[in-house]
Amino acid sequence: MKTVYLHIGANKTGSTSIQRFMNNNKKWLADHDVFYPNLGVYDNAHYEVSEFFGFGPKLSGAPLFFEKKLSKCIAGSEQNKVVLSSEYLMLDGSIDRVKSFLSDYRVKVILYIRRHDLWFESLYNQAVKTAQNPPWEKGASSYLDYQMNRGRQRFDYLEVIERWASAFGKDAMIVRPFERQQFFKKDLISDFIKSLGVGFESRPHEVDDVANESLSVRILDFVDSLNRIKNISADDKALAIKAVSEMTKGDKKRFALSPSQRIELIRRFEPSYKVIATTYLNRSDGRLFYEDFPEADADWMEPEKATLAQAIGLFAKLSQRIQF
Repeated sequence: MKTVYLHIGANKTGSTSIQRFMNNNKKWLADHDVFYPNLGVYDNAHYEVSEFFGFGPKLSGAPLFFEKKLSKCIAGSEQNKVVLSSEYLMLDGSIDRVKSFLSDYRVKVILYIRRHDLWFESLYNQAVKTAQNPPWEKGASSYLDYQMNRGRQRFDYLEVIERWASAFGKDAMIVRPFERQQFFKKDLISDFIKSLGVGFESRPHEVDDVANESLSVRILDFVDSLNRIKNISADDKALAIKAVSEMTKGDKKRFALSPSQRIELIRRFEPSYKVIATTYLNRSDGRLFYEDFPEADADWMEPEKATLAQAIGLFAKLSQRIQF
């Protein structure tokens, strides 16, 4: 019996890098008995598949007769392992519909999860970079409050896991902590391939396996301010953000969330961590994440507020790089 692996995210756990690798290395995967379909792919991921199942936003619309085409695609594959990847499957949708459609196959669900303080830090950074005129006020605290109280994403990993486990069974769940020290070979892509039950000595490497790099905390408020200006085109904003991001790549890692906020997030979800660790990873100690715990008295500085002087300085440096 074929096995269909549903990679459901979570977002900001390297999904973009995984999807790019899978889509760019179909021949190598096929040689290892893995099929990553072309059907339903949008930006390397199977977003049209998740849309067909009723998860996530409406895109351009799944192709006509998509159900029949997808069914034929999976059934007709020469490989015994089929991978469908979309982090939109983390959102609310009809899992029963997915189960019914895949009733002829063994199903495994792969989910990478990140400690919540680090996850929210990354979610906020990405939101600042991409959200035009967002509904929350400026700053990490406002974003955190908005998402926890009005956002549509599920933030308790255990809720997500149990929803899928109730449909496909506990043994169908492959839960992986998103921490480099816990990855197979300390490499995300290798860890994902191993999760498919594939044995390999080496894997193909992309020119750059890292995708969706974060903005420096130093320019978060500047970029946030820029994205809230309504009379600048999205394309012009994107160009400016890319330029200032390139200029601050060497900045030291800093956090937008304070140590107390980070600790509060961890404590809030710690009970779920223990259940996940014991139930789905068979860890008797109940420890899910191994990253160092934030220090309450750590030397933390609130992210800089955007100023005219900062803007002039950034664009002065930018102009020095441009050849007129």
